Amino acid sequence: MIHKKDTVYFMVSYLDDDSVFPIMETVVYLGEEKTAELGIRHMYQDLESWKERGAHPNNEEGPGKVFSLPAGELSNIHNFETALKELAGCLSRRQKRGLA
Repeated sequence: MIHKKDTVYFMVSYLDDDSVFPIMETVVYLGEEKTAELGIRHMYQDLESWKERGAHPNNEEGPGKVFSLPAGELSNIHNFETALKELAGCLSRRQKRGLA
């Protein structure tokens, strides 16, 4: 998936190895950062600080979460539709285990 700058995405990860306890965070894609040391990294910022203070690094000072991921580690970053599909899969796993 090609990410678009200033677009909202959903980071879905799991607390457990069976992928039945999801953690979801809403993030905004800031673009790519290229470094000699780490190569190309994809930059994200939490939605709340992006909305309240603007996009990093040109934002107002204050708390916020900015992080980067290499291209090979973007599998848990989803648009709205694929995030719903991921969570539907989680629901199915939960139902099979009697957790839903």
